[in-house]
Amino acid sequence: MPLTAYQTQYKRRMKRAIRLRALADKKARRYAQLLADALTLGSSAAAQMNALNQLYNVDVSTKTILVHDLQQLVTPA
Repeated sequence: MPLTAYQTQYKRRMKRAIRLRALADKKARRYAQLLADALTLGSSAAAQMNALNQLYNVDVSTKTILVHDLQQLVTPA
């Protein structure tokens, strides 16, 4: 039995919606990975700065406000 116009329209719209959701999920995974990589690089840079702070007996901040806030969002207390 052939589909009605309403059913055909539903199928077409649903396929498009599923495709858009898949693209959004793909983007979200990509950005989450980029954020995780950036936070890892920030942590290694902070460790390097801590070593230099101890070596030269200075107190240079190891984190920016942005990185601090992002780390709090990723790992809540």
